[in-house]
Amino acid sequence: MRRGFKGGFVALAMAAALGLLPAAAGGQTATYRYFPFTAEGKVKGSLKVNRQQGRCFFGSFSNPRIDTYRCVGKKFLLDPCFKKPRSRRVLVCVGSPWRRTAVLLTVKRKLKSHGAGKPNPWALVVEGLRCTWASGATTGTQYGRLNYSCPGRLFLFGYPLGAPSAFIWGGTDPNGADATQRAVNEIWR
Repeated sequence: MRRGFKGGFVALAMAAALGLLPAAAGGQTATYRYFPFTAEGKVKGSLKVNRQQGRCFFGSFSNPRIDTYRCVGKKFLLDPCFKKPRSRRVLVCVGSPWRRTAVLLTVKRKLKSHGAGKPNPWALVVEGLRCTWASGATTGTQYGRLNYSCPGRLFLFGYPLGAPSAFIWGGTDPNGADATQRAVNEIWR
């Protein structure tokens, strides 16, 4: 059974690389890179911040970039937390690129440098729904890991495939039984 899962995923990846899969409906997929800071290094005015003390452990799981971390504040795990430019102790933690509330986190120890992880998108807009990375343990399917959850009980598997119009496999069954190709409108990193 394990061999079939891996083989199906490899076949999907090869088909995407060869351009044999259909493009996303509705045109090209837009890609954005999120920054919670202005060019001057100040927190953007569109974010309402809650100040907290905390600790950071290592690089972000949900948005693995060189400037993001996985941290803990007063009570909760915060991921991703974006390092303030030219600072080694201040971060802004935001749940999704659409949230207008954030945690301004100050850490006692200087942040350690880390390499970026696998460059998975942090969030997607799929068929108009805002979907975020499912951090932590999920399930694996023939379409890949359950990577994103969306409002209205839509689950997305694997990573966006195809360019310039991307798609992803998704459905309402968290085990992928009803998965179909879904158009990716936006990719957020």
